[in-house]
Amino acid sequence: MIELVNQYFIPFIVIVLALFALTIVIRVKSAKTKKDKVIYNSYSVILGVFLVMLVAYKFV
Repeated sequence: MIELVNQYFIPFIVIVLALFALTIVIRVKSAKTKKDKVIYNSYSVILGVFLVMLVAYKFV
């Protein structure tokens, strides 16, 4: 798994950033109920933490 992250680090970062941005846009445009907003916020937080962990793994 570690070798996979090392080998495909840039694509992982691009995918996570794209999903993070998409989640924010979808939350703003289509989240109507409080439950939807909580789901999208949770997903955004998970993606944000994953992004920070990837960057910390690579550079720390």
